[in-house]
Amino acid sequence: MKGTQTPFYKGQFITKKGSPIKSIADLKGKTFCFTDPTSTSGTIIPTIVLKANGIVPEKDLKASQFAGSHPNVVAAVYKGDCDAGATFIDARTDASIVKAYPDVMDKVDVFFVTDQIPNDGMQLAKALDAKLKDITVKGMLSIMADPGGKAMVKSIYSYDALVSVKADYYDPFGALLKKAGVDPASYVK
Repeated sequence: MKGTQTPFYKGQFITKKGSPIKSIADLKGKTFCFTDPTSTSGTIIPTIVLKANGIVPEKDLKASQFAGSHPNVVAAVYKGDCDAGATFIDARTDASIVKAYPDVMDKVDVFFVTDQIPNDGMQLAKALDAKLKDITVKGMLSIMADPGGKAMVKSIYSYDALVSVKADYYDPFGALLKKAGVDPASYVK
């Protein structure tokens, strides 16, 4: 099950308009802003995308830094503190950014959009009985159909909606991980 209005979202790589950076390969030797170490679309997926495209951030980037948030990455690229950066789509429209930099859409370009990133999800143990899995999924979807139940789930998990997905939903994401040399199974203990 996925916990939002859509089961996925995307990230973007940005640079200043007129920059020579037009592709991921162009990032070699450049400075780069990530959001924070735990951000999926601002650090984790961008690092995987870089590695999947033959760029090892620690070795191939001139320098990298954590800007602290998606709007901060946009501001850093806008001001030239970083040659490029990664955010969710479209962090350039954040109210604080538009207020501080009204011409941001004219000055900061998106040069790469990530594949679909699975939104936060609720997973069921593989060994769980199939009937119990089915009952659990139906139960969670029923809870979300009730206004009180939806409010409860939102207060606990910050989920606006739940959608049931099959395991193959994660296949494209798994292919990106594989291309980057990441084996998710190695993280399961």
